[in-house]
Amino acid sequence: MHYLSYVEVQNGEGKEIESNISGFEKILVTCNGLVLASRQGRRGLLVINPVTRKVLALPRGPTILPYAASYGFVFSHLSREYKVVQLFRDENKYIHCKIISLTTRSWRAVDGPSSEHYRGYFLCKPVAANGSLHWLPSGGGCSCIVSLGIDDEKFHTRILPNRSRRNDRLVEIGGFLSFVTHVVVDTLEIWILKESEGEGWVKRHTITGSGIRNLVPTCTMKRGRELFFVIEGDHNFCAYDMETLEMIAVKFDGVAIWSHQTHHTYSSYLSSC
Repeated sequence: MHYLSYVEVQNGEGKEIESNISGFEKILVTCNGLVLASRQGRRGLLVINPVTRKVLALPRGPTILPYAASYGFVFSHLSREYKVVQLFRDENKYIHCKIISLTTRSWRAVDGPSSEHYRGYFLCKPVAANGSLHWLPSGGGCSCIVSLGIDDEKFHTRILPNRSRRNDRLVEIGGFLSFVTHVVVDTLEIWILKESEGEGWVKRHTITGSGIRNLVPTCTMKRGRELFFVIEGDHNFCAYDMETLEMIAVKFDGVAIWSHQTHHTYSSYLSSC
C-alpha cells in the first residue's frame, strides 16, 4: 500500500513530512498544494489535500489504455473552479480530451489537439502557466509544444526557441512558462515566455559546466527564485538560485545528496522574471 509524504525544503535543507494518507495508486499531478492521484484498482481518481488530509473521490476517466493518457490539474480564475484535464489516445490512436470540474464531478468532451501533434505527449506531465496547460513531448527532437487554454478550453501550438533535447522540460517560473533546454553537452539555457508583454521567448540564464547534461528540471520554489533539478540516474537533487546565480546542494537529514563538484559560469541576468 502506498502512503503520501512530502518534503519541505528551506535553505538547502530538506525535511520529510508524513501525511498518513493511503488508498491511492499513483500520484499524477499537483495544483496549489492539492494532489491528483489514481485510486487503487483503477476505480477513479482522488484529489488529496496533504495538509488537511481531506480526500475527494472523482469518477474514473474515459481512457481505456492507462499508458496512453496524460493528466493536467488547474484552477480557473474565470470560473473559480478546479479542473482535471485528461488527454488520451484510443485503440485507433486518435487523440481525445475530456475535462471534469471538481464542482460538477462529471466528465465532458472538448475538441482535442491535431493528431499530428500527439506523439509522445502521453509520457509527460503538462505545466500550467500563462493561462494554459502546456505539453512538451519527452525524448527530444520537438520544435513546438501543445497548449490548452484553461478558460476557453481550446488547443493551439507554440514554436519553441530551439529544438528540444532528451532532458529538456517545461517549468513554471514566476507565473511564466519556461523552457529549460540543454543546447549542447555542457550548456543549459533557461527561456521565459513573456507572451502577454509582446516579447515571446526571452533567454534569461545560461549555465555551463560538467555534468549539466544529467540535470533534469523539475519545479521552482521561493516564488520562482530557485529552480530544482533531479540528477538523472541517481535521483539526487540540486537547485539553481536565479538571483545569486549559484547551483547549490539539497540536503536531507544533514546529508548532502548532491555531491558532484562542477565549475559553473553564468550569463548576465537580463531582467527580473
